[in-house]
Amino acid sequence: MLRNNFFYEILLISLIVSMSPVAQAVEYKTVYAYNILENIDDGDLYLENSRIIGKVNLGNKLGTFSGEQKGSFSSEVEANESLKVVDYNITIRNSIFEDDVEFSNTFFKKSISFEGTCFSGESDFSCSYFADNSSFQDVDFIGDTWFQSANFSGDANFWNASFKDSACFLNSSFRGYVDFGKVNFYGAVLMSDIDFGSNVNFQDAIFSNEVGFQNSCFKGTVNFVDVDFVDESSFFNTHFSRLTDFTRANFNKDVEFDDAKFQTLTYFLYSDFKDSVSFINSVFLGDTYFFNSVFSRDADFEKTNFSGDVFFYDANFAGKADFDDVHFGSNVYFNGTDFNNMEVKWSSLRDSLIFDELVYLRLVQNFRNQGQFEDADTAYYEYRKECQKRDSWLSLSKWGDIFMWLACGYGVKPFRAFGLGGGIVLLFSLLYWRGNGISQPKERYENTNQKTSFSDAFYFSMVTFATIGYGDWYPKDKFRKWVMIEGFLGWLTLGLFLVTLTNVMIRP
Repeated sequence: MLRNNFFYEILLISLIVSMSPVAQAVEYKTVYAYNILENIDDGDLYLENSRIIGKVNLGNKLGTFSGEQKGSFSSEVEANESLKVVDYNITIRNSIFEDDVEFSNTFFKKSISFEGTCFSGESDFSCSYFADNSSFQDVDFIGDTWFQSANFSGDANFWNASFKDSACFLNSSFRGYVDFGKVNFYGAVLMSDIDFGSNVNFQDAIFSNEVGFQNSCFKGTVNFVDVDFVDESSFFNTHFSRLTDFTRANFNKDVEFDDAKFQTLTYFLYSDFKDSVSFINSVFLGDTYFFNSVFSRDADFEKTNFSGDVFFYDANFAGKADFDDVHFGSNVYFNGTDFNNMEVKWSSLRDSLIFDELVYLRLVQNFRNQGQFEDADTAYYEYRKECQKRDSWLSLSKWGDIFMWLACGYGVKPFRAFGLGGGIVLLFSLLYWRGNGISQPKERYENTNQKTSFSDAFYFSMVTFATIGYGDWYPKDKFRKWVMIEGFLGWLTLGLFLVTLTNVMIRP
């Protein structure tokens, strides 16, 4: 009996579980567009789990913006005499609009909420004004969606919304906080010429088609963290006034930031640029971070102005990296950066590049590959100087580097040998002159106390340095070791001069 009860209990639980989807299915009540205003209760419109049939136009019975309503709103609103006024809260949740929705040129004086609602046809909110908060969270826009020239005075919530077709926000204005987090844009997106007056969130959004933010202005912080740009995207002439974060952003096609302006801290940490990216003539006034960013194709920073520090730590430039005529106003870090082809002038990097041994060596090789031999020589010279600074004074390599620096500028400045050679000749001339260290052969027997003139000492030093040795002057016994040292230094200096001159004058 107990076993039979257990069997029936299992069977009952299975039936409940199998019936749960049916029990949870939403039953939609039918509401016709022409009598939608009959659902206004206590001055507010509230619909939930409704199927709205017919084209909806809330302005059909609302009249136009009257003179009595002027005075508390902006002059732009007051000037629009044809503006339809909605003077009540609107809440339409988890519902379906079967046909097109016409909310254009409408003034929503109070809050609106369409959370979880599906707009099956076209949705037109163009030239509308939202005086209070508006929520389109979890909304599905199936047809074309228009918010062109819309004005949002309160917060605007589009979190987790879905735009199956094109979405137009051209010339819109957002004065409050805007949330486009987790929004999926399947069609083309127009967000150009938009004024974002406060913080904006696009985190985890997906742009499956082209998107344009041209000429837009972000006055608050901007969050593009983990955003996926599947198609081409443009931020041409876009203005970012506060913190801008593109961390882990994924750009699958061409992206344009030409003439963009970043006023404060900017993050492109771990960003992935799978196609070409352009920052031509853009301006970064704050610190900029490209840590671990990947540039799979060409990256163009031509004429870009970096006023703050810029970090390319561990970035990877697989294509051409163009830094021609770039301006670095502060420090630039390429530590750990991998690049094969970088177009840049050493004059742009000279006062800003933070020393990294591998980066300098790659730059030298890059300059040589580009035929910028003068830049290659200068970069190599600076590299050797920095290495010399880091060596201990007790190290023999440091003293060898100092001699190479004086003798030939580390192999890239051949005419330094003249200065070093002249110093050596002068030094030994003084030694022979003050020490009366040379004599002519006949004077060894006739007058051993004859004084050596400076001109004779200089002459002897010169021929000794040049290892010519005419034999008309000889060192006295205790000066022979100095003659040997000068001859060795002369041979070494002249040899370095010839090798360096050949290296500089004869390029591969």
